[in-house]
Amino acid sequence: MLHPRASHFHSCHGLPPNTKSLAKRYLRSVRVLAPVLALLLACGSSGTDCTLLPTPGGLVPKGCVYEVPSGATVMTKADGSTVVTVNGSVVATYPPCPCPRPDGG
Repeated sequence: MLHPRASHFHSCHGLPPNTKSLAKRYLRSVRVLAPVLALLLACGSSGTDCTLLPTPGGLVPKGCVYEVPSGATVMTKADGSTVVTVNGSVVATYPPCPCPRPDGG
């Protein structure tokens, strides 16, 4: 049984008990991704730095390397766009990299 105050809070505000912790996790993810998104918007596709950087997945153009939250799942779609999810929720989507692929493909 909920404490009477907790019950009053939830009935008045309509929030489930763990909403606060979910909101905190979401805000942490946003704080990690916001600078990356700002950088993407500032660069635009015409100003993308195509210098190759070593990553765990091989050489990748610098302008196409993104930081993602710990525990995120990264999926590249057939159109070349990249989708980042955390716990099944999409937290970021990136357009296809405009740089030529290092493998020539």
